[in-house]
Amino acid sequence: MEKKKDIGLKNETEPRKELNTRDYSVRNSKDSLFRYIFSDSDALEEIYTWVSGKNISRDNIEPIILDEKLQRRSRFNDTAFITNDDRLIVFLEHQSTLNITVAYRMLEYYVDVMRSLKLSRPKNLSQLPMVEMYVAYNGKQELKDEEKVAVINLGAVQIKVDVVDVRFEALPKERTEDSDSSLAGYAYFVKFFEEGKASGKTAYESYHYAINECAEAGYLADIVNNKELIDMFGEHYSYDDQIFDEGREYVLRQAIKNGSPIPLLETLAEYADISTERLYQILEEMKGSVLV
Repeated sequence: MEKKKDIGLKNETEPRKELNTRDYSVRNSKDSLFRYIFSDSDALEEIYTWVSGKNISRDNIEPIILDEKLQRRSRFNDTAFITNDDRLIVFLEHQSTLNITVAYRMLEYYVDVMRSLKLSRPKNLSQLPMVEMYVAYNGKQELKDEEKVAVINLGAVQIKVDVVDVRFEALPKERTEDSDSSLAGYAYFVKFFEEGKASGKTAYESYHYAINECAEAGYLADIVNNKELIDMFGEHYSYDDQIFDEGREYVLRQAIKNGSPIPLLETLAEYADISTERLYQILEEMKGSVLV
């Protein structure tokens, strides 16, 4: 039997329902749910086919979950996989708002994975894997053409991230009519979660509203039929409400006051689920309060 590469790859023999709270709770709630849903080869095959337009066999996908000891930061990528022949690494990040910092984060994730590969097999890295980077966009507004690619240039190196619309209304009918589709199920959940928030519901109330809608439509069966999972992710959304009540903007305002650069402020705003538009409103409000 071939030995699996020791780089923190997901063990397919372990049931997905046995979750590591470190892996899921450190992200905001929608990202945590996204990461859970797209943590196995079947779901990764589906979303990769959609965002890339290419076909890949689930048997050629090894999900990557880095060991915390091999990471320099507490922030983890949403989901990633490497092909069995080591020729391709794919990174997928879910976002409901867009900014250029996603390209920098993807580069950090790539460095983490390559560092892990080097530790596991230092004498066999003459051929570096190709890399593809994607953002699965599920925000409120339709993507503009100029938002479909995020690019940063680092000297002779260019980091390119393709941004693909995965909102429910952007998916083809044959996919949305498939209740077994992980992608359609997640998009359906987000659609009704945002509908709940827009109607004045809390994050926790919107979460249960969206879960009930998914149950009625037959989506996300492995979650909606599992009380343990419903309760666990419900706690995440309850925590979101708590953070909101305590003031999502506090850390951001402190960073502005201390003169933090714009890229860092944009990253902090994303962590706090604060839109870029709101960030610049706060910057305008705080003119004269910045330390120099």
